Amino acid sequence: MHKLMAFGLLVVALLAIPAEAQAADGDGEEGFLFRVNGDVTVPDDEFTGTVMVIEGNLAVEGEIRTAILINSDAQLTGAEAETVIVINGTVDLTEGTTVSNDVVLVNSTVRLDETSAIEGDIVENFEGGLLAGLWIFGIILAIGLGVLAILGALLFAAVAPRTARRATRVIVNETGPTLLAGIIFWFGAPLLGVLFLLTIVGIPTAFAIWLGVMPAFAFLGYLVSGIWLGDWLVSRHRGVGHPYLAAFLGVLILAVAGLIPVLGGIVGFLAAFLGGGALALLAWKGLRSDGTLDRSSDASPADAQ
Repeated sequence: MHKLMAFGLLVVALLAIPAEAQAADGDGEEGFLFRVNGDVTVPDDEFTGTVMVIEGNLAVEGEIRTAILINSDAQLTGAEAETVIVINGTVDLTEGTTVSNDVVLVNSTVRLDETSAIEGDIVENFEGGLLAGLWIFGIILAIGLGVLAILGALLFAAVAPRTARRATRVIVNETGPTLLAGIIFWFGAPLLGVLFLLTIVGIPTAFAIWLGVMPAFAFLGYLVSGIWLGDWLVSRHRGVGHPYLAAFLGVLILAVAGLIPVLGGIVGFLAAFLGGGALALLAWKGLRSDGTLDRSSDASPADAQ
C-alpha cells in the first residue's frame, strides 16, 4: 500500500514540475533536485523549487518550494518551505523553520520545535483520502464507460443490425470456431504488430494494430457479447425482434457486472474476447467467400436452445 502511495505521489510531483516552472519568476533560481540513494543539501543562501529524495537524507538551511521524501529523513534548519511530503520517513523542523503550506505524512513523523511553524495543516489521513478519491473516481469512470457502451450498443444495433445479429448467431451456433478465432486474433494480432515493428516502414502499421484495431475489436466485441446476452434473455421471454431492447439490456448487465471488483474485470475481458472472436470469424468468412454466412448461422438464439 505504501509503495502504491509512493508511486502515486511520485507521478503527481513529476507532473507538477512543468506547472511549477511556469510559475517561476524567471530569475533563474528555480530548479529541481532529484537524488536516489544519496544526500541533498540546500545551503542557507540558495533557493530550489523542488527537491525529491528517495532512500537518502535532506538538509535544508535555505529556501525550497516543495520537498518530497520517500524512505528518507529531512532536517530543515532555519529554512523556508512551501510544502513538505514525507513517505516512510521523519522530518525535523528546527531553528525558526517555516512551512507556509501543508506537511503531508504517510507512515511518517514530523518533529517541530517551539521556534518553527507550520502555517498550513499536518495532513496524516492523506492516504485514506486519496484511496477514497480514487475509488470514487473509478466508480464514476466505470459508470461513464457503461453509459458509453450502452449508447454504442444501441448505435451498433441501429447502424449494423445484420452484422450484430450474425455475430451473436455465430457465438451460439459456432462456439468452437468462435473461441478458436478469438485465440488466434488476440494472440496473433500483437505478434503481427511485433513483426511489423521489425521494419521501419511497418512501424506505423504496428501501432495502428495495437492502438487502433485491437481496442476497436475489444470495444465492438464487448458490444456483441452484450447484444448476445440481451438477445438470449429477450428471446426467452418475448421472442425475437427486439434488437434495441436486447442491446440495452445485455450491455447494461455487463456494465453493472463491471462495477464488481475483480469479477467485473474478468467479465469484461471474456466479453471482449468472445465478441471479438465472433467478429474475427465473420471477417474471415467474408474474406473466403462473398461475405455471406453459412445457413447454420442464420438461426436465432431461441432456435438454438
